[in-house]
Amino acid sequence: MKLSLNWLKDYVSVKDSPETIARGLTMAGLEVKSSKPAGPDTVFEIEITTNRPDWLSHIGVAREIHAAMGGKFSLPPAENKIPRTKNDTLTVTIPEPDRKMCPYYSACLLEDVEWQDTPAFIKERLEACGIRSINFPVDITNFVLLEIGQPLHAFDFDKLSGGQIYARRAHSGEKLVAIDGKTYDLEPADLIIADNEKPVAIGGVMGGQESEVNDRTRNILLESAFFEPSVVRKTSRRLKLVSESSYRFERRVDPRTVDWGRERAVYLFRKYAKVGRVSLVCSVGKLPINEPSVKFEYNLLKKAVGIDIPPNKVNGYFSRLGLKVLKKTKTGVTVKIPSFRSSDLTRPVDLVEEVARLYGYDRIPETLPKMFPMKPVVNPMLALEKRVRTLSNALGLFETVTFSLVDPVPYERLGLNKSQWVQLINPQNKEWTLMRPTFLSSMIQVVEKNLNAGETSIRIFEIGNRYLLQNPVELPHEERMLAMAMSGEASEHWLEPKRKISFYDLKGAVEEILKQLAIRAVFKPIDRDSIFESGMGMNVEIEGQMTGYFGLLSKKVQALFGIEQPVLYAELSLEKMVPFSDRLRAMEELPKFPASPRDLTMIVSDSVRSEEMIEHIQKQGGILIKKVEVFDCFKGKKIPEGKKSLSYRIIYQAEDRTLQNEEVNQLHFAIVEFLRKTCGAELPI
Repeated sequence: MKLSLNWLKDYVSVKDSPETIARGLTMAGLEVKSSKPAGPDTVFEIEITTNRPDWLSHIGVAREIHAAMGGKFSLPPAENKIPRTKNDTLTVTIPEPDRKMCPYYSACLLEDVEWQDTPAFIKERLEACGIRSINFPVDITNFVLLEIGQPLHAFDFDKLSGGQIYARRAHSGEKLVAIDGKTYDLEPADLIIADNEKPVAIGGVMGGQESEVNDRTRNILLESAFFEPSVVRKTSRRLKLVSESSYRFERRVDPRTVDWGRERAVYLFRKYAKVGRVSLVCSVGKLPINEPSVKFEYNLLKKAVGIDIPPNKVNGYFSRLGLKVLKKTKTGVTVKIPSFRSSDLTRPVDLVEEVARLYGYDRIPETLPKMFPMKPVVNPMLALEKRVRTLSNALGLFETVTFSLVDPVPYERLGLNKSQWVQLINPQNKEWTLMRPTFLSSMIQVVEKNLNAGETSIRIFEIGNRYLLQNPVELPHEERMLAMAMSGEASEHWLEPKRKISFYDLKGAVEEILKQLAIRAVFKPIDRDSIFESGMGMNVEIEGQMTGYFGLLSKKVQALFGIEQPVLYAELSLEKMVPFSDRLRAMEELPKFPASPRDLTMIVSDSVRSEEMIEHIQKQGGILIKKVEVFDCFKGKKIPEGKKSLSYRIIYQAEDRTLQNEEVNQLHFAIVEFLRKTCGAELPI
């Protein structure tokens, strides 16, 4: 916005140089982008922030100069005591349903107006601000707009039908040829000014060409109104029509300038032209004037900006800002906020900002805050997530990132429980309507994409959220999860023979992650219908709590996603693992006495789990068994149908002595006998 310095000096007496004034305004928060000489005048170009519409006028900026730099501030005269006549033909109406769009509308009629040319000083000031002179009535309304900030509009009263003015909602199909010569299609969301027959202006945006004043106009209807900012903004944006008026109306004009701006224009008409009669003001509605009071405590300055300013100086700043002091105490003051700042100054902290900027931010001393050493706070979930990501990478898995939104159709076809699903009410994509309850479809799609791209060994993982409804009242629960998928060749290293990834590769990865996190988990077979092949799916339990699952996906699942080769899949809840992952690890002294390893091969039923056998071995051996691991599982011609051969390596070791062969053998045979009784195990023949 451009401002004339000579014009500003009409309202505030300041003798400083243009450069000093520009710097003073900028330091107070009103940025002067440039200052250029224009003959005997200087033109400022300023940057207006959205919260300060009062700066969109010369009087508003003059008030700011007065507040920041001092000098006497005065307002221009306005006409309010001249004799008025009643005009019986002039009426103003706002239909009740449209009062929110236009809370207040006023007009007065100036009859038998005779004018010559616009005074030279008005032309100069308009042109300095980038507005060309058109004719005397229009120049006066533009002058008041730049002076006070209140947009006005002048109609040729003789071109209005019936003398009746309506501020109403537009009807569908109505059109208006604006003063820019373009035709605009109007909608019911637009506010228009109309006579008895047609629209004559777009409220708050632009007047119509048919009713604009010209050199032959003698009777002028002067409009001044308060339009709802959001209505003006929406119409201006929809029509792509921006004017000086809409720019101010959509930022909210000061309600107190509506009547004052109209009377100021009447004063200028009477002073610089010949006016026969001026009608009484015809108005409808009520101005939304809001002038709240705010209680301000002086010690708030110390708390907020770290400085003490004497109370009398603080009160002086408030007075220069146009705030009226209602009540003073030793500790604070209550002030009345003027209407031109009512939307900006609503809290005591807002007044702190005003005092600080007028005092000068550059005068506030720089001090370092007191800092005390604090123990770093580690988020257990983030720490676990970082460790799991590192472990997964170390196991040869590549991280993938997929969308949280998925297509529900595959899950519906699998018959998964829908009671906890989180469906989008208004999805942007008609297919992705479900917040994923599991990573299954996302991970399989990544596997499929890699297979189609020619990858032969796929080992991927993802860490992210799944979404489940706990109950209809609360928001969905976001549970942090680890998902893994494997398919194809197990290894491409030249030292290792080629083989396919198996169930035990995935099981080993899950075990290794849990082992490195010092979490003891139990794997239990899934004994009901699931997404896994029968006998090839395991639940993961930690201290009796279901924490995840893994296994070989069933043919049905593979067919659903169009994958022909086996895919192994695992899903673990990191959220449920957190309480068990931060336990301290017990350090053990290195053994002083040698170990005695023994191998044991037993034939058991297919239904007997290896973990169950290990538990029995450790239970029977007690503290003398340091380690038990399975190294072979065999089914063949020499093994009866329905049975399998499991081979274990058992490490016997005592902490206080060297174990003798007789003692080890005696314990070893006791374990064999115990396995016969508990698991039905038999030694091979």
